[in-house]
Amino acid sequence: MVDIGFLESFKFAFCSVCYTISNNIALICLLYIDPALFLVFGNLRIIAGGLMYWLIMGKVLTDLQWSALLIITFGATIASSHDATFGDVSGIEAFFGMMLVFIMVTISSTSNIWSER
Repeated sequence: MVDIGFLESFKFAFCSVCYTISNNIALICLLYIDPALFLVFGNLRIIAGGLMYWLIMGKVLTDLQWSALLIITFGATIASSHDATFGDVSGIEAFFGMMLVFIMVTISSTSNIWSER
């Protein structure tokens, strides 16, 4: 068994709190947008991961790496968007749902990159 210090264990506690918040926001999102649209906007997690990697780890991504992130994001979005509709929700509810997805992917990506530190 490996003995880790308090600061090392804090890293995992921070991640668990972030994932708890992210998972609860995901459930709230589904009240405002349909699951297919949730998956489409969930693909923003790829871009958020790149941004958090740059911000938290301080690593500079090359133009080629940014281009690859954008291509993967657009490809995943196009592949999962065939069933996405706003359904019978109002514009403000759909906007609120999309903002919650953005917050969720940001928190999730932050936790993901933070655990790599």
